[in-house]
Amino acid sequence: MKRFTVAATQVDVSHTDVEHNLEIHLQLIAEAAEAGCQLIVFPETSATGNNGSVEVTRFAEPHDGRIFETIRKQAKASAIVVSYGFCERFRGTHYNTSALVGPDTDDEHDPLETLEVQSESKFMEPPPEQLARAQVLALIEKALEKLPARQRQAFLLRYWEEMDVAEAAKIMGCSEGSVKTHCSRATHALAAMLEKQGIKL
Repeated sequence: MKRFTVAATQVDVSHTDVEHNLEIHLQLIAEAAEAGCQLIVFPETSATGNNGSVEVTRFAEPHDGRIFETIRKQAKASAIVVSYGFCERFRGTHYNTSALVGPDTDDEHDPLETLEVQSESKFMEPPPEQLARAQVLALIEKALEKLPARQRQAFLLRYWEEMDVAEAAKIMGCSEGSVKTHCSRATHALAAMLEKQGIKL
């Protein structure tokens, strides 16, 4: 069995300053590589932080977002494999994700493919929970069909396609304020419709 050296880190993470967190990551990655390590492991949500509230979702990113790109470049420059944690945004849901990148990771690589499925993932849920989730999603889709077209479009762009307000406004041909208004009305309307089905958001 081939031996390799691992650096395990304990990081003082800020849940409101991702730039600060990334600076620490880059510094420790470089130091670990210089010390002869082949792998460096960061704690849970090391990049985005987590203060135990929903506020952490403000800094959620897709798996191939800016956090991934920043760490990927440093991993490549330092010729080391990096395991880091962050709050991932995927199809309108947030996940506590651990990602793995290395010097050979390219731009099209999905770091999640190299990991076992997270215990928080829906794929690890028992069948009853999977069925319940599917039923709720089906109800949401039916409720979406009842929304006015502009509200439905704004909601889908923002929460299904994960676009920011500016991107959604450009596609819809309206102001950012209008997008926010449509989303707010859509959210309240959906909540009311789902509550009648016994589902509270």
